[in-house]
Amino acid sequence: MRRSLSSLLLLTMLVGAFSASPSWAFTGRFTAPVRLPTRDQTWQFAVNDRGQAVGAYGTRAGAVVAELARSGRIEHSWTVGVPAHVGGVYATIALDDRGEVAVAVEYADGQSEGCCRHIAVAAWRLGKRPPEAQAVSPALSPADFSYQPEEPSVVVADGILTAVWQRGGDAISQYEEDELQPGQIEEAFGRLGGPFHTVRLVAARKGPSLLN
Repeated sequence: MRRSLSSLLLLTMLVGAFSASPSWAFTGRFTAPVRLPTRDQTWQFAVNDRGQAVGAYGTRAGAVVAELARSGRIEHSWTVGVPAHVGGVYATIALDDRGEVAVAVEYADGQSEGCCRHIAVAAWRLGKRPPEAQAVSPALSPADFSYQPEEPSVVVADGILTAVWQRGGDAISQYEEDELQPGQIEEAFGRLGGPFHTVRLVAARKGPSLLN
């Protein structure tokens, strides 16, 4: 219930932003709230300066991406397929002023209990059917249980997608919060319609403890 109310409130705020003047003066008026047709999913939203808006949430089938009208209602929706996975996914989304959409998802392959998580990305132009997400995080085994990727962040601009995520760096135990294991920050990037490449941006002996 709390997630549903949060989604409803956020969507109302986004629609209000559509109505504001280009100068962002506080002259816009909010439309009536629109309840999203989901209950337990966590939505992520993106809006560009052209007044286009998209939302995304994870399901057992993959990442659902919705195009939102200025009224706040869903105009179209698509499912972004994810490589072989078990259970639901976490999805985050970005939208640029040219109407290009980027989605990054975290999913589990179910090799063993609690393992293994992976990152996949997809990018396309709004209005077209999205491609299946491409796995971009390095392969893992159950032995890498404590070195799995965390929830990604994604941006898109000028036809280029960039996603970043953290691996490792967690506290060794709940009683030793200051003692961190080695970790790193990884990045996937590439152009719409092309392959994506993954690189290691930062490695830390005691792990990066925060990624914004």
